[in-house]
Amino acid sequence: GWQGGVSHMGDWDEIKEPLARVIKDYPEVTLHILGSYYKNQFKEIEDRITRYPWYPFRAYTYRLKTLGLDGAIIPLESKPFNEYKSEVKFVEFTALGVPSVVKDMLPYSKVINEQNSYPYKTPEEFEEKLRAMIEDIKTGKAKKRVEAGLKWVKEERDLNKEAGELVKLYKSILPEETQRELL
Repeated sequence: GWQGGVSHMGDWDEIKEPLARVIKDYPEVTLHILGSYYKNQFKEIEDRITRYPWYPFRAYTYRLKTLGLDGAIIPLESKPFNEYKSEVKFVEFTALGVPSVVKDMLPYSKVINEQNSYPYKTPEEFEEKLRAMIEDIKTGKAKKRVEAGLKWVKEERDLNKEAGELVKLYKSILPEETQRELL
């Protein structure tokens, strides 16, 4: 599965051909897309894609969970703009217990590794890692990576810990008189 909005069209460019090869080689695999759909990127495998419209924010995570995904792909175009995004896709899929093939670049490179995901840098590595993830899902080996990812998510993205730190950060950048008003 994959989810995302309109700013992700370029993310598909380097993986569309290896993705098509893998999907053709695994007749049991279908791609589920939640959000924006780039028809021209998927001409070869259009019949193997299930599309879901974008959902309102409050329903989005519930809808993502109801897809029942076995694995996810998180491609990302190598450009400076993308380096300033967050690793939220990895966190969401991992929290749902879904292993992911993830582009090994910022923002993901700070949080992914061979123990908690299937990182890739090149289109060739994407194909290799996607095939490995599919095989690992079949044998149950992918579960180990998901468990390692879940451990990281619980330790590093716990809302109870993060919320207090974010409040401190926001307060620290506000003018002093506004900070006093918030006390």
